[in-house]
Amino acid sequence: MERIVLVSDADTPLGRELVRLLTARGHQVAALVADARSSEFPGTASRAPLVVPWSRRSPAGARAAVLSVLNRYGVLEEAVVPGAPPSPPALPHELASVDIERALDLGLKGPMFLVRELLGVFLRRGQGVLSLVCYSERRDDDPGPALDLAVQEGWQGFVAGVLDAYAGKPVFVNGFKTAGVAREEAAAFIDRSLEEKARRISGRWFTFQPRGGLLGRR
Repeated sequence: MERIVLVSDADTPLGRELVRLLTARGHQVAALVADARSSEFPGTASRAPLVVPWSRRSPAGARAAVLSVLNRYGVLEEAVVPGAPPSPPALPHELASVDIERALDLGLKGPMFLVRELLGVFLRRGQGVLSLVCYSERRDDDPGPALDLAVQEGWQGFVAGVLDAYAGKPVFVNGFKTAGVAREEAAAFIDRSLEEKARRISGRWFTFQPRGGLLGRR
C-alpha cells in the first residue's frame, strides 16, 4: 500500500539507498537533503522523490522541512530518521572547535529537532510510523574516533528514551541498530523490517545480525 514517507539525511549513502528502496516499493518519498541542487534520485516522473532542503542546525529548519512535505502531500504517514553521521577521524586534541560543533549539530541536534516535529505531527494525526536508525559502517568492536563514538552513543541513548516515552501512544516508534555492514545491507534490513513487522508493533529495537538476519526485541 502506498504511503507518504519522509527520509532524512537522504544525501548520505544510507539515506540515498533508503530513498531508492522505498520509492521502488511504490511509496511517495520526501527526501530531506542539505543541498537540493546537488541531489538527484532515480524514479519515474510520477514517482520521483520530493527533494526537500533541510537545515539541520536549527529547530526552524526541521519545522520548515516537515511543513514542506505537508504542504505538498497534505499528510505525512511515516518517517525514517538516521542519526549521527561520521565525525572527523582525529584525536580530541586535534579537533577544531567547528568540528565539534558541526558533529553535535548534524549528528544530535538536527535529528532531535526533526524527531520533535515528526512526533507532533503524528500525535495530532492520531497515527504514524517513526523509524529511528543507529548505523555505523564500523563493527561494534571498532568504535572509531572519540567524537564519533560520543555522538553515536548520544543518538542511541536518545532513541532508547523515545521508545520508552512513547509506549502506549498512538504512534509506532522503533529503533534500528546496524554496525559493521555495508549501507546497502543496512537499508535492505530496515526496508524489510518495515514490511514484515515494524509498521504493526512499537517500542522495539531491530538489530541486524550479519549472519543470522534480523532480530526484533524490546
